Amino acid sequence: MINKIKQALGIENVKIAITAEPILHGKEGYLEGVLEASTLSDNLIQEVQFRIIERYERGRKDERRIDEYIIGSMTLKGPIHITKDEVTRIKFFVPYEIQVSEMDKMEKNLLLKPLIMAAKKIKSVKSQFRIEAEARVAGVSLHPFYKLPLTLQEK
Repeated sequence: MINKIKQALGIENVKIAITAEPILHGKEGYLEGVLEASTLSDNLIQEVQFRIIERYERGRKDERRIDEYIIGSMTLKGPIHITKDEVTRIKFFVPYEIQVSEMDKMEKNLLLKPLIMAAKKIKSVKSQFRIEAEARVAGVSLHPFYKLPLTLQEK
């Protein structure tokens, strides 16, 4: 009885992790990594959904606004059999493309660059990136989830 409840809630079930270089190289490309899945009992993963997300913040205090944009996604279809007490490793590639704002486009102009940088500093503009993975496991209502922070490295 307790084992069935644990199974339904995902307790002591499939655990996932992402091993990847936590750097996005340039405004577009692919993020390559390895999904590691382990479990305490044999399980079946139906699919794994990967999303690369940009968290865009601007403003200060009461005027602070935060938006999140999905800049890349990929779904890995199953079934993937996870064996008890073994780590299953699956290689993945997620394409991404970062949207460039009008301010970023104008920043390429050498005369406007100091003004744009000052405006961004005044508005407290910053972007943070992360990759998320969610595995859909058969017979489980709470699916395993993993987040890994990323940094953007301009070319």
